[in-house]
Amino acid sequence: MNKDTLEQAADWFDQQDALNAEQTVKFERWLTTPENAEAYRKISQVMQSSELTAAMNVSLKNTKNDKNTARNNPQNSDKPHVFSFFQFNPSNIAASFCCIALVTAFFMFSQNTTDDSSPIAAVPQAIYQKQIQAPVGARFSQVLQDGTQVHLNADSQLNVEQTGTSRYALMDQGQIFFDVAKDKKRPFVIDVGDIQIRVLGTAFDVDHTNQRTLVTVYEGRVQINADHVFILTKGEQLLLENGQASKLPTKPLPMLPVWRSGWLEVEQQPLQDVVAHMQRYIGQPVEITTQELLNRKISGRFPLDKAEQSLALIASAHQFTVAYEADKILLSN
Repeated sequence: MNKDTLEQAADWFDQQDALNAEQTVKFERWLTTPENAEAYRKISQVMQSSELTAAMNVSLKNTKNDKNTARNNPQNSDKPHVFSFFQFNPSNIAASFCCIALVTAFFMFSQNTTDDSSPIAAVPQAIYQKQIQAPVGARFSQVLQDGTQVHLNADSQLNVEQTGTSRYALMDQGQIFFDVAKDKKRPFVIDVGDIQIRVLGTAFDVDHTNQRTLVTVYEGRVQINADHVFILTKGEQLLLENGQASKLPTKPLPMLPVWRSGWLEVEQQPLQDVVAHMQRYIGQPVEITTQELLNRKISGRFPLDKAEQSLALIASAHQFTVAYEADKILLSN
């Protein structure tokens, strides 16, 4: 990969949380070039990698030890000090052109290194880990160690890990509203299926099912790495479906997602999507028996806490049947 492109990517990475409207447009135009987008993804991964952080911490520790040794052994004080880019604080690593070049050098080195005989040992640090779950039929909220608030829709799960230098979460399933505490030194990175979300402090909703992932931004700005890099601001949405990500037309949004008040609101949505949301509140699997019924469009506002009644109401309005069997619920024409 071209070294100049990597340096541009590192420069954009450093600035991306402080861009004005004009710069944001320029950044998004720069990302439309596939090589640029790939370089930006690679730099993002390196900047958030544990190897980079560990190497910096190890070097800082060694530098401190060297200074103490020199102080205690005057005969060694004339030895030249070896400068290393690992002495930079990770939060300031891209603060100058020099640092950008050094990050690029680390990336190039990490891509070309094949000798794993001397792995870098990470310095121990306090780790906050938590698995958060909301059961079928019930919503749940939790405040994380950093002050971030997460609100889980029913049948959702989140695995969180935070250290002094990073904040990371893996979203396995469900729908979660994130109100991320601001921390410029520690971006909050969330892995959701085939996409990765990176924020510093903002509020957004992630709705993740087997078929699709929908990200909706309520405050601030969100960076999403999918098949391309996307920047979303307040009121914007991104849909990932069948491996393809695309921005949806901007539309007015309520203050909070309606599911947090116990409602499902849909407009011309396929029945299979409606059922996927209601399934979070129904203990038995719900199966749709025909392709025509899978794609039948549904509109309306339905109470989630009475999901089975809502399903019966939809069936009555759209003239299909709901059959209860011992281990599942069948929807058929």
